[in-house]
Amino acid sequence: MCFMSILNWGSCFHRLMLSSVLHFNNMKFSDKTDIWARWIIVAMVPALLYSRSVTTLGMAAILIASATVMSYRRLYDFVRNPEYALFTLVFVGVALSGINSTDKAQWLHHLNIKLPFLIMPLSIYLLDRFQESWVRRLHQWFVLVMMMAFVPVAIWIMGHYQEIIGAISRGQPVPTPIGHVMFSMLNAYAVTTAAWLYLTGKDQDPWKNAWLAAGVWIFILMHLVAVRTGLVIVYASLAVLAFHFVRSKFRFIVLLAALGFIGISTIRFIPTLNQKWAYVQYDWEMFRKDGGKGYSDSDRWVTLQAGWQLFKSYPLMGTGIGDFRRESTNLYASSFERSDLRMLPHNQFLHMAGSGGVVGLAIFLTGFFGPLIVLGRNSPLMLKLLYLNFGISFLVENSVERSATIAFFLLFALSWVSSRAKQVRAVS
Repeated sequence: MCFMSILNWGSCFHRLMLSSVLHFNNMKFSDKTDIWARWIIVAMVPALLYSRSVTTLGMAAILIASATVMSYRRLYDFVRNPEYALFTLVFVGVALSGINSTDKAQWLHHLNIKLPFLIMPLSIYLLDRFQESWVRRLHQWFVLVMMMAFVPVAIWIMGHYQEIIGAISRGQPVPTPIGHVMFSMLNAYAVTTAAWLYLTGKDQDPWKNAWLAAGVWIFILMHLVAVRTGLVIVYASLAVLAFHFVRSKFRFIVLLAALGFIGISTIRFIPTLNQKWAYVQYDWEMFRKDGGKGYSDSDRWVTLQAGWQLFKSYPLMGTGIGDFRRESTNLYASSFERSDLRMLPHNQFLHMAGSGGVVGLAIFLTGFFGPLIVLGRNSPLMLKLLYLNFGISFLVENSVERSATIAFFLLFALSWVSSRAKQVRAVS
């Protein structure tokens, strides 16, 4: 039944595409631009998993499409709409960090990574406002992509199960199409999206149960892949969904207890998670004993300590983003006897504080979280959950130091902002 529902959805999607093509030649130029931009966004969803170059080209193509309708008046209006304009502060903060960076090559490298925070908000703003129905279909497409992306991963796990158990016991991740942490973040958002699609779907919706089945499929496989960041995110997100949709306090407590029971049970009975938990405990003991050199979690603890020390040494403006890696490497060698360590602090807040000081951290927090605050009560639930996803990841990862993760965030965040922002502050 669920499989047939997915086929029905695909047929609907196909008819929608055909109708768009048939009417394309009769549209105004600006309408054609919007159509092209939306199909580019659709193509970028699977590219998040399989092709960084397609993702980059997609953002460039959206910029080119939006540039055809650009004017000085619209640029002025963009600045007056903080729901969009605040995003650009993430780029501005890195640009200003070049003032006290001696290594300009590294500064330009980080500036290039943050460039989407400048071009994507402007590009999406210049396009016509996305209807919520279209954003919903985009999320349906995302769930389907993530569901299919897990098929080869599941086949690999079944064919190399003992090998994977051994790798996890040594602190190594399960092979995934992209970095295992980002893959887990995408999966957590997909599970949350599937649950949201089910809970907000109409009873007569023929594929409503298919979204529930897809979410359960991804949820189960996330436990086999055993990435802690994604699992914490998905349980926290499901708890927020329960709080939003369950009106009875008793039922909400029961659901929270059930989520807790499932989480504890999976650690006990799923071998990959059991091995992951055993490795975490062993890694922590090694860190307490002699620093745990070469162990993944111990290395992360060292980076966090170094990031905090650098922030205390350069509290106002930081080391400068261009010099941050060099300063971190020197500190690993001088204070922790870890000249082999090359990682940057595995915490986005410490990363921004150490490289940009209080000033850089404040600019980053304003640029990243500001749009959500400006939208306030008008912000969609799924946008809040996307921010929860990244907020949790920031505690253990420097998530927006990777171009693919930035593309993931901006793609969905700006889609939601576009569907709501102009209802908050109209362009005059």
